[in-house]
Amino acid sequence: ELGELRVLTHIIFANNALSGSVPSEIGKLVMLKDLDVRSNSLTYELPTEIGSLSSLIRLSLQENKLLGPLPSEIRLLSSLQAWNMSNNNVFDKIPTSLWQGGSLRNLESLDLSHNLLTGDEYDFESFGESWGKLTSLRLGKNFLRGDSNHDYSLPKSISQKLKSLTEIDISSNFFVGTVPDEFLGMGEMKLLKLGNSGLKFQDGSEEVLNRITSKLLSLAELDLTKCNVNGFIPTQIGMLKKLESIQLSLNGLTGTIPSHFGFLSQLTEIRLDINQFTGTIPPQIFTLNNLTSISFASNKLNGTIPSQIGLLSSLEIMEFQYNKLTGTIPSQIGLLSNMDVMYLDSNQFTGTIPSEIGNINNASEVFLWDNLLTGTIPTQIGLLSKFGNLRKIWLDRNNLNGTIPTQVGMLNSLESLHLYSNELTGTIPSQIGKLTKLGYIFLNNNTLTGTIPSAIGNMDEWRMINLHYNRLTGMIPSDFGNVDRLETLNLAGNQLFGSIPLSLCKIYPYPEIKVDCKSVTCYCCGCIEYTPTSSPFPSMPPSLSQYPSTTHIPSLLPSSSQAPTLEAVIITIEIQFDEYPCDTGWSITDDDKNMIYDIPSGTYSAENKNSVDDDQVSLSLGFNYTFQLKDTHGDGLKGRVIIYLGDTPDMNSTLGYYVYEEGNEFTTHDILFHASEKGIIENNF
Repeated sequence: ELGELRVLTHIIFANNALSGSVPSEIGKLVMLKDLDVRSNSLTYELPTEIGSLSSLIRLSLQENKLLGPLPSEIRLLSSLQAWNMSNNNVFDKIPTSLWQGGSLRNLESLDLSHNLLTGDEYDFESFGESWGKLTSLRLGKNFLRGDSNHDYSLPKSISQKLKSLTEIDISSNFFVGTVPDEFLGMGEMKLLKLGNSGLKFQDGSEEVLNRITSKLLSLAELDLTKCNVNGFIPTQIGMLKKLESIQLSLNGLTGTIPSHFGFLSQLTEIRLDINQFTGTIPPQIFTLNNLTSISFASNKLNGTIPSQIGLLSSLEIMEFQYNKLTGTIPSQIGLLSNMDVMYLDSNQFTGTIPSEIGNINNASEVFLWDNLLTGTIPTQIGLLSKFGNLRKIWLDRNNLNGTIPTQVGMLNSLESLHLYSNELTGTIPSQIGKLTKLGYIFLNNNTLTGTIPSAIGNMDEWRMINLHYNRLTGMIPSDFGNVDRLETLNLAGNQLFGSIPLSLCKIYPYPEIKVDCKSVTCYCCGCIEYTPTSSPFPSMPPSLSQYPSTTHIPSLLPSSSQAPTLEAVIITIEIQFDEYPCDTGWSITDDDKNMIYDIPSGTYSAENKNSVDDDQVSLSLGFNYTFQLKDTHGDGLKGRVIIYLGDTPDMNSTLGYYVYEEGNEFTTHDILFHASEKGIIENNF
């Protein structure tokens, strides 16, 4: 057994398919120096016996599914130099014993990012007092809180006690207050990530970037997303010769994008989205042949995309949406063979879609919607299927004409097809019936004719079918009755007849179905009253932990014997937005469908992009409620929603934790919960 290998010094099982827990027998390996089980599927809590590994130098547990609080016994690992436990599900507070009394005094690198760790300004007194050798600290993407001006807050302790740091990541947490001034004075800083941490620079000082570009000349990564950085980007940005990644999204930056970025030959990522930049994209950007990600979205940029775009052979992500870019889409995009995500939507591009688009056959998402594009959809679109990655193609809200090419049927990985609000004619290709993963189709507001292909009704993944306002004729296919997860079916504004299969009316949550009631019979479209004979509520799953890829929060409905009280409780709705917050809205209704709260789409602005917003509401205890998330564009929310009691989430108060993953498209989605003093027993995290 493992415990018998007493002289073992290295365990390297990285990137395998290990599951289960870390065995307690690990504590018997007192000679072990290196434990590397990264990138597996290990779960449960770390055994306390791990504290017996007094010779351990490197502990690599990242990218697993480990749960529970951090064991305080880790403080006994006196030889430990590098500890990485990022990308797990570890929760609760970081034990103070890890840095008190000389614990972990040899620690040089600590990475606990991408977990569910909590803590406020009272939990970090003397933080890191014995970590004098620590050079890298990564705590990003957790639930850490606190006022940075408090003497015991984490940001304050870092700035005052950890003077040897060259890497700081506390991004995507929930701090308040100002960025400690000391962070900008650490001359050897290589990584500084404060984005979406809640920390702001005092008064949005325009001197922030001047200080960084003059003092932090060793920077390789800089993330100041939503940190209240104002003014211009100084031309001295070209002095940061080692810079590989810069993220300045969601700030108040103005002026033009300096051409001096062209001097940063090591740059792989540049994100300047959601600011107030004007002018054109400097051509020097297109000489940076190491770039893999570029985002200038949601600014006021004009001009064209030059043909030099084709020089960026390593480019994987291109986000130029929501600007005022003009001209044609250059054919040289066909040279971007590594392209994964291409967002050129919401601009003023004209001309045709270049046939070379078929050459970016690694792409997973291609968005050209809301432009002034004309001509036909090129048949080369079918070539995007070469590597089977394409999930979304959105060409809606243009002036495209002609027919839908039959080559669309070659896109066998396609999940979402948006062609609505164009001038398309002809029939719906029967080849669409081959797209077994297709769940969302928007062909509405065109001039399509002919019948609805019967093969469409046999597809298992349908969520939304929007064919309204065309000139479709014939009978509605009875095969629609095979669809069991439908959310929206809109066939109105055509010349169809027949009936909607009764089986669609038994789906829960009830789908939204719209038809022309004079020619189509439907028992759940508002034409004829329909009352289901059985309860619509699904039974509660035994535990959320059994659903690692959670896409539905369990019903929190009490038994009928529970008597509701009239006491009130404060509920917090916390939403992490995606790139289109303007599309997002939400509401809360009670069991009688009375609207308690309604936040319509359009309430949130572009400033909320990729950020976290929380709203507090008061609800009566003991009742059932439905929280409905809305997305007007139909692509869903690629973020998360947390519903919890009070104003601070913890394991005991959380009513629901809903992760909206890529591909979960919807216009509305319901989350059922019960307002209780204790929430639910299951650990939703």
